[in-house]
Amino acid sequence: MIGDIEKSAGEVQLRVAQNTINGMPSGSSASNDVAYTQTPKLAAPTGGEIVNTFTGSSPIQTNGFKWNYLTVKVEGKSVSFDEPEYYEFTRDQGVTWHPVVSKPQFIGSEAYDKSLVGIRLKKDAIAGQSNSSSGVLWATNSISRFIALKYVPMKTKDLPAGFSYNDSWNTYDMNCIAEYDDQGQGEPTFWAGKESSREAESVFQKISEVNDCGISGWKLPEFNEVVVLSNRDADSLPSKLKSSLMSNYGSNIWADKNGTPVTITKGVEVAPSQWSSKYAYPKWSLASSAELLVDVNSSLSTIETTLRTHVSELTSAEAFLTTWLATNQAKGKNYVVLAGEAQTKLTELEALSQPWQGEITNVLEKLKELQFQATVAANRADAQSKSFVSKVESYKTKVSALQQNLPELNALIEGARFANRLANVQHQVATLTTAKDAVDSVSLAAEIHKATLSLYQSMKNNDGILFN
Repeated sequence: MIGDIEKSAGEVQLRVAQNTINGMPSGSSASNDVAYTQTPKLAAPTGGEIVNTFTGSSPIQTNGFKWNYLTVKVEGKSVSFDEPEYYEFTRDQGVTWHPVVSKPQFIGSEAYDKSLVGIRLKKDAIAGQSNSSSGVLWATNSISRFIALKYVPMKTKDLPAGFSYNDSWNTYDMNCIAEYDDQGQGEPTFWAGKESSREAESVFQKISEVNDCGISGWKLPEFNEVVVLSNRDADSLPSKLKSSLMSNYGSNIWADKNGTPVTITKGVEVAPSQWSSKYAYPKWSLASSAELLVDVNSSLSTIETTLRTHVSELTSAEAFLTTWLATNQAKGKNYVVLAGEAQTKLTELEALSQPWQGEITNVLEKLKELQFQATVAANRADAQSKSFVSKVESYKTKVSALQQNLPELNALIEGARFANRLANVQHQVATLTTAKDAVDSVSLAAEIHKATLSLYQSMKNNDGILFN
């Protein structure tokens, strides 16, 4: 496979490689006598613009990049590619591509070189319709530039907030704020929306219940950090975000002082009246690498135990049904006993269904938490963090295996249900046969009447088994 690229005649060389084991030298080279041509691409989008501005009373600094939607001929038909999801963008000159989710598209939090950033129409962008990818619209000719963003408003832990009509942040779409270093890089810290809490006794409880941006594990910031942040100049923060971040603009801010909630105003611990408004700024930051390893090791141990339990239950049920069927075929037990055994196993298996579903729900939630932590931990270079990221992948594999157990359990439940019904039918058929034989063997009228009633009752019971 040469690839979807252009290569002139004679530019591609092919030969048998040298064999270092038997000493055979490399063979003569063969080359292409016909040029390779690249599949024609659609024209690149136009109108590329970095939306950042640096003048006026309210400069826009969102690292957004926008473009004009394409309308092109595809298989002789005019098609408008007028949705953001039809496009993809790069910020490393095409080494990797990311899905576009909005227009403008947030490129990232760093001061990217404009020559590295581009956008193009995706291959087969519209479901059920074929198209080649387009050429790339590079940001090189944009007048503005990308800058380092220390604070990025987020809709979810993975998705930034949307844009307003003027390409500034839409703060109504914001559920938390990601904070990076001064270069817009590194391991982010997240800040949730501030929480009002008048009573010290309720602060930690309220923080523990926060789930902003789909993140759990928020904490009350520690005393020394709140001292610093509550004294910083509010005007040093992005204008649209300053009301959501700690600064000297606010007062009576809760802090964790060695496990005790206290309030701080402009860097000083204060004791306001019980009627004063007080606010907490929930914070999420990644635990230490050692703590992450302890947690993922514990999670792996738990899910491995669960998997072993599941496998044991499934193996036992499979063995039961195999033995049950063999016994039935050999008529080693009467059908009433076989029906009872199948019903007992059916009850046992049905009792596992809901707990297993609950276990799967729990491990999926844990997986989401671990994967988010692994995404952040990828910014770390230490061996423990790398081990943590690797073990999260292992946990993901085990979650997949656990999910596969539920369909197997359901299949075994149906197998036990069928076995129970089969034995009941067999019992009734045997009863019906016995009753018919009794009718055939009697001669007196009274005996014939009694045997016939018995036959009718057996037929009635048989109908109930067959059709219920």
